[in-house]
Amino acid sequence: MAQILKLAVTAKEDNDFIRLMLLTLRHRSQGIITIAMGDKGLPSRVFSPLFGSLIAYGSINKPSAPGQLSAAEVMDIFRKLKIR
Repeated sequence: MAQILKLAVTAKEDNDFIRLMLLTLRHRSQGIITIAMGDKGLPSRVFSPLFGSLIAYGSINKPSAPGQLSAAEVMDIFRKLKIR
């Protein structure tokens, strides 16, 4: 049985991000990692940990998925928003 579930989806509609964050919130105590790819999923790259996702992921050298931010960009946003 898996102890951590990773759910990566492509957000095609504006509300796809919201639906994924609500799912993350509902399952935050169960060890979940969520991410939405594509332009409409970009906010999930930063905000999913605030809803209970175990990690935020940023690329080191080059993006490996659509809409992926660099680790430096994620950290810069965290600093600006005072997220630890």
